[in-house]
Amino acid sequence: MKMLSKLTDRIAAKFRKPALSGLQGRQSERNLWVSGYPISGNSYIAYVIAYVLNCNYYDVDSPEWSPQRVPLKKYLCGENEHPKTQAFGSVLKTHAPPSSIPNSDNDTLIYVVRDVRDVSNSYFHRVEKVWAASPALKHKIVSRLSKLVPTRLRYRMGIRYFSRLWSAQVNEVLEKPDIPVLRYEYFLKNPLQALEQIIKSIDPESWDEKIGREALEIFSLKNMKAAAAKSVSNPANRTDRVGGSGDYQNYFSPSDVEWFEHQYNETILKIQQRAEFESSNS
Repeated sequence: MKMLSKLTDRIAAKFRKPALSGLQGRQSERNLWVSGYPISGNSYIAYVIAYVLNCNYYDVDSPEWSPQRVPLKKYLCGENEHPKTQAFGSVLKTHAPPSSIPNSDNDTLIYVVRDVRDVSNSYFHRVEKVWAASPALKHKIVSRLSKLVPTRLRYRMGIRYFSRLWSAQVNEVLEKPDIPVLRYEYFLKNPLQALEQIIKSIDPESWDEKIGREALEIFSLKNMKAAAAKSVSNPANRTDRVGGSGDYQNYFSPSDVEWFEHQYNETILKIQQRAEFESSNS
């Protein structure tokens, strides 16, 4: 089993975009890093934070803006009408694990974590969708070959694989008590309150409730889908912003539910105990 896992990792690594590949020239004197495992919602959260702070946002895992995100750029280059933060020069979003992030003593890091069941389910469906529509030959070949495996078995293998990668990164964070952890589900349930808590913890002078509401409206799931539809005509080529929570329940079998509970209940409990930015009455 370990040999199979290593082989899978080696093959999968050839299809993943390397983290921090777009970092060059984007760091400022003081940066706010918003990290998280893929499909955990850290892009969305980084957007709203960058808008409130009114500073540059960069996805440092990519040298260029994706076509569907270009319409958002005007809100994320520090040129909005409200005051600019004096505390940070840039908000840097990445999926790199904290141990790989070249943050200085002046920088601040927030780690966003999403329920492993939703992450694994969403990741599987995104890969299936994106690779099938990709013009890259290697993606087309793997997508077609994968169809030789029964859907249910392919799904079972996929969600367990993605959950293992999620676990490795999240457990690294849990071993470092100095890294603030933000639960995506809490932010989703209490967006304005969570945003206020985040901003007040990193730069109290930048909090303005009106601006916070603007940020949440601009980057709402509805508005981001509309912006993506205008810039990318083929729905198969769009990767939607992370949405709600609990969708895995529509796909998990009873055995999937049991396996994830056995594997990750302890980790989920540790995340809940560790999570920052959550008031006791929420």
